Amino acid sequence: MQCDRSIDDAKEEMIRMQELNMAREELRKESKIQPISQKEFRVV
Repeated sequence: MQCDRSIDDAKEEMIRMQELNMAREELRKESKIQPISQKEFRVV
C-alpha cells in the first residue's frame, strides 16, 4: 500500500511541476512582449 501512495504522490508532484513550468513559460512570453511594445511606443 505504501508503494501505491508514493507513486500517486509522485504523479501529483509531476503534474504540479508541469503546471509550474507552463506558468513560468507564459510569464517569460509576456515579459518578452511587454518591453518590445514599450520600446515601440517610445519610438513613436
